[in-house]
Amino acid sequence: MNDIIKQLYQSQQGKTYNQLNELFETNYAKILKLIPNIKKIKNDCIAQQHQTKPLYLFLEERTKYTGVYTLTHRFDNINKPDIRFKIYFDAKLVETLSICNDYKINQKHQFLNNCSDLEQKWELNYFLEKWFDYCLNQQYVF
Repeated sequence: MNDIIKQLYQSQQGKTYNQLNELFETNYAKILKLIPNIKKIKNDCIAQQHQTKPLYLFLEERTKYTGVYTLTHRFDNINKPDIRFKIYFDAKLVETLSICNDYKINQKHQFLNNCSDLEQKWELNYFLEKWFDYCLNQQYVF
């Protein structure tokens, strides 16, 4: 069984820098839909939605051209998915820095060493894209 999984894993097409950059651009467009005034936010804030948990946006760092934020839900004393990302306002890009303080998804996956840094970066940013889709579908309002 492991050999079959390994073959499937290795047969996957590697990601390119262009694909990763397109994901950065897509995520920038989605964050602007979710939080249209994110460029003006100077403090942490909470998005309300009546049927689910509030969505928290924490501002960690803000400069003229960039911002570092964490977007998460709070469950008792746990923040999940705790997605930390950087926005490049001048380049119109969003890059995922970590998810739940991890810099890789599936860190214990047996074939992780076969993935390039670019592929691992793509996985993090793909997760962020899907998270933005979820938040937009839930109609959170900041």
